[in-house]
Amino acid sequence: MRPATQFALCVAMAVGLASCGGGGGSGSGSGSGSGPTPTPQSLSITPGTALLKVNQTETFAGTVTLSNGQSQTVQPTWQSDNTTVLTFENGGVARGRSNGTATIIGTNQGLTATRLIRVATDYQGTWAGEYVVRRCEDSGDFRDIDFCDREDGFYVGEVLELGLMLQQDRDQVNGQMALGSLEGITSGSVDANGRYVGTGSVTVSEDGISLVFAVSPLSFNADGDRLTGTFSVTVTAVGLTGQGVLDAELTTMVRTASGVLPTGLPPTRGQSPSAGGLKGLVNRLKR
Repeated sequence: MRPATQFALCVAMAVGLASCGGGGGSGSGSGSGSGPTPTPQSLSITPGTALLKVNQTETFAGTVTLSNGQSQTVQPTWQSDNTTVLTFENGGVARGRSNGTATIIGTNQGLTATRLIRVATDYQGTWAGEYVVRRCEDSGDFRDIDFCDREDGFYVGEVLELGLMLQQDRDQVNGQMALGSLEGITSGSVDANGRYVGTGSVTVSEDGISLVFAVSPLSFNADGDRLTGTFSVTVTAVGLTGQGVLDAELTTMVRTASGVLPTGLPPTRGQSPSAGGLKGLVNRLKR
C-alpha cells in the first residue's frame, strides 16, 4: 500500500472512532437527568379537631401532597370566616370566642383547604346561687305527707340553694351538684344553641329512708359568669307510692373562683331542702 493511501485510511478510521465514541458519550449524558421537580397537588389541615369550647385553643398546620406521592408539612396562611366565633392568633393558633360555627381557611402554594369548626359555650367552673320553685305536685304517699305544703314541704315561690362544680371536655360536661347540702352528680352536653342540657341525681338516706332526687330535664345557659335556666326534680322513696315533682328556675347563679362545691348555702329567703324540707319530709314518711 502506498504511504499516502495508508495515511488517508488511518485518518478516516480515527475520525470514525472519534465519531462513534462521541455519540456514545452524548447518549450517556442525556440519560443521567434527575427528572421533573415534584409539584404540590393538594392541601389538608391537621390535626382533625372540629370542636372547641370558648377560650380553648388549637394549633393547626397544613400538609401538602406532592405529585410524586410524598408529603410535606407547611404553615398555611389562615383566616376565619366568622371572627365572632373563632379567631387566629400567632401562626395557626385558633381560639374559640363564642358559641357557634366558623369555617377556617388555609392557603399555601396556590392551594386551599377548609374545615367547619364548632365552638361550644364554656360551663367549666364552680357555680353558686339560688333557684325558685315554680311548680310543685305530689301523689301517693308524698301527697299524704304534704310534700307540697308551705308549712311542712315545698311550695311555689320558695327560694332554695344550688351549687355546681363542672368539668368540660369540648362539648361534654360532667361534675357535682348540690341541692342545698344534698350532694349528687350531673352530666350532659352543650347543644348547638350553647345550652347545657343534661340530668342530675342526688340520693340521700335519712333515718332509714332512702330518697332519690332525679334532676331531669336540666337546661342552663351561660352568659359570661352568669347562669340562667330551668330544671325539674322528681323525688321518690324506696317502698313508697307516688312522687313529688318540682319545676324550678334559676334566679341568681354566678361562677366563682372557688374550687369547692358550694353546699349548705344560707338562703336569703325560704329554707334549704336539707334543713326544713328534708328532715320534716323524712319524719312524716316514717309515720
